Amino acid sequence: MIKNGDRFENNTKLRQEAEALWSQRHVKTKAPLSESDTLHLVHDLEVHQIELELMVEELKIQNTEKEERVEELLQANSEKEKQANLLKEANERFLLITRQIPGVVYQYRLRPDGTSCFPYANEMFTKICGVTPEEVLEDGSKAFLNIHPDDYESMAVSTTKSAKNLAPWQHEYRVIFDDGSIHTLYSDAIPQRETDGSVLWHGFITDITERKKTEEALRQSEERYRTLVDRSPIANVVHRDEIVVFVNTATIRMFGLTNADELLGTSIYDWTHPDFHELVAARTREVMQNRGSNQPITIPFVRPDGKAGYAEIQSTSIIFDGLPAIHLAMNDISERKEVERKLQESTYQYQNLVKSASVGIIVAQGEKLKFANPKFADLTGYSAAELLSMPFIDLIHKDHRQLLLSTYLNQLTSAPIGYSFRFRMLKRDMSIRWIELYTIKIDWQGEPATLNFISDIHDRILSEDLLTHIADRFALAIKAGGIGIWEFDVERNSVTWDDKMYELYGIEKDRFGGAYESWLASIHPEDVSGAQNAIQMAITEEREFDTEFRVIWQDGSIRHIKALGEVQRDESGKAMHFYGTNYDITKQKEIEQTLTLALKSAEAANKTKLEFLANISHEFRTPLNGVIGFTDLLLDTTLDNTQQQYARNINTSGRSILEIFNDIIYYIKLENGMAVIEAEQTDIVELTEQKFNRFKQNANQEKLELKLNIQTDIPRYVYIDPEKVRRILAKLLGNALKFTFRVRWS
Repeated sequence: MIKNGDRFENNTKLRQEAEALWSQRHVKTKAPLSESDTLHLVHDLEVHQIELELMVEELKIQNTEKEERVEELLQANSEKEKQANLLKEANERFLLITRQIPGVVYQYRLRPDGTSCFPYANEMFTKICGVTPEEVLEDGSKAFLNIHPDDYESMAVSTTKSAKNLAPWQHEYRVIFDDGSIHTLYSDAIPQRETDGSVLWHGFITDITERKKTEEALRQSEERYRTLVDRSPIANVVHRDEIVVFVNTATIRMFGLTNADELLGTSIYDWTHPDFHELVAARTREVMQNRGSNQPITIPFVRPDGKAGYAEIQSTSIIFDGLPAIHLAMNDISERKEVERKLQESTYQYQNLVKSASVGIIVAQGEKLKFANPKFADLTGYSAAELLSMPFIDLIHKDHRQLLLSTYLNQLTSAPIGYSFRFRMLKRDMSIRWIELYTIKIDWQGEPATLNFISDIHDRILSEDLLTHIADRFALAIKAGGIGIWEFDVERNSVTWDDKMYELYGIEKDRFGGAYESWLASIHPEDVSGAQNAIQMAITEEREFDTEFRVIWQDGSIRHIKALGEVQRDESGKAMHFYGTNYDITKQKEIEQTLTLALKSAEAANKTKLEFLANISHEFRTPLNGVIGFTDLLLDTTLDNTQQQYARNINTSGRSILEIFNDIIYYIKLENGMAVIEAEQTDIVELTEQKFNRFKQNANQEKLELKLNIQTDIPRYVYIDPEKVRRILAKLLGNALKFTFRVRWS
């Protein structure tokens, strides 16, 4: 409020100014100013002074209201700082978690125009992708420069498909590091559509190079094993649950067939003589229980063409394709059996057959040999005369001598029962060969002796050792990878697990029934239906078996399991067996849950920020629009130059503040995908002239010449978003005036 004394002083000044004006007029016009005119002039000045004082008083009241509002804004800002601190703490916890993850946690945004960026990536991004998170914050193209050229197209196709269908993106691809090494990465991400049409993936990248190397090494080992076994002259058969799952070329020849498919899927009893079914079943159970090998036995078999034969078979428990199975090493001794039969018919025929036999044949009596056929001489490297003159015990490796000698002496005094042995034989050059011996008691020239059939099984032993070694390595790799292996017999409705499966499901072996229903009982009730559907769809060939479900351990804890499988079918396409793997993905699920919670927390904080800005938007604009409006009115009144300048500055500053605030609101909307193009028919010439006229005053103040030149061929009415075009023009004109020094600008 202006005091009376101040007003008097102001009136005195006005009188003085009036007298000065009168003097100036008197000098210019040479005509006197009447006292009445002078009084009227002073009276007008006093009236203007009072009006100004009232306006100043009103501005002070408005200023007080603004100060109160500022106080409210400061309090709101304090609350916002608290929320920001909470958000900062949550973000720090999130960063701490991501630093502990052995991979890249990231967000990848693909914009509608094809450009991309990584809004977030943890520190592992630099190590795995070769660029820092800051380098791809706005432009994500640098992250793809080290992708292997052969994998780039498939990665682009899978990304496009995921963006189109909003389906989870899971992809393996290779990258080339700066040192030239090639690494294999696996990325798993979940996409979401944003309001501006962009697609944002939330994902995880892990380096699976070592796992791929292990898988490749195992694959190569298995290929080498299969090659060796397939080329072996000994028939090799692998069966599981008495169903043949593998045969080599020698087996196909032994049965007189042309391809393996004629044996695969058949029962081992299909070609075993019925009288020996119980014996074969008992030996199978024995091998599976003892997890080892048993002594060879001779079993008659029947070929598909009806011909009978004999095979000397040894069973060994192995792991085949990740599951327990039995390996049969089958030596076709049909020819040997034929030799034995003919020996009984005629001594002459016996001698001829023995000499031409493909197996070594000897007769032992006392400490020496009484007969040795040419094949045995070839096996030992000795001549027939040398063999008959030397103690036969010298041919046996010292580690086996005691056992064979005691069996031989015992056999001479017992009933004529056949026995089989494996031992190492010393050749003439002192090299060692594995030999298989079948011996039976006979009468030789009136004295007890043994008739012995000898086969060189050295290659077969090496194959078996290699098979065992590879099987052990494969089992070790499976165990180290934390992978459980299972088999589901569709017809028998039975499930077979390895030891790791019991660990994954938290079940003791004696509590698992082995039936399909037993497996379902271990699955979380909410996931049983999905697991059953996945099995059925794989059986009906609707899709591959690739699913996830939860299992409940006996202590009540819940684990997440990833299950993969493949169906084995017969010739008609009927599902017979289901083979697959399980592995624990609980940690991965926990990471996904943590990322989801962190994302929700960030979204909540962002929502709070938007709500705050929406609230203050109205409160801020209302008084500011009042300031602008009243200064507009003030400028329409009669003011002197100084007052005009002050009022214009207030008006201009208010409008600038309002524009700045509107820009802040707009950028926040743009950041959150809330900005939209609102096109309408607009007079582009009028819009440009309005914006131009506003800045022309500023140009005049800066003593700059601002001219508007609109070409005649420009259409007057266009469909645009006028607000956004005004904003663009304001920025362009503002920057032009700001950085131009007293020149013409058009």
